[in-house]
Amino acid sequence: MPTKTAPVMSEEEYKKAIIAQAKKDFDNGKFGGHKNPSYMAMKNSFVSVASPNRKGAITQAFISLPFMQRNKVNYLQVKDKHGNEIASFSPAKGWTAVGTSAEHARESTFDSIYTEA
Repeated sequence: MPTKTAPVMSEEEYKKAIIAQAKKDFDNGKFGGHKNPSYMAMKNSFVSVASPNRKGAITQAFISLPFMQRNKVNYLQVKDKHGNEIASFSPAKGWTAVGTSAEHARESTFDSIYTEA
């Protein structure tokens, strides 16, 4: 589940790295995908810069639950400071990240750079 991280490189360095990844994948007969670990690591690093602090928000949500109720949760919705849902939990599905508009925009930027390369 993506959570806020500091950028590991500048925007220009990210662009160069994404292009290099796309060329490497093309040379190996690949195109992105969840089964491509180096592609996913690059995409997650790029997108997480725009992600909310889900880890902190989830931790805070559990701290606010009474101790005896923590194993009895049927559904939990975690929201950011603006009231936007950023994650949810249910015993049937486990944790699910709810993407933000900033994350979606960053994913689109990544996909555009990668596909164009």
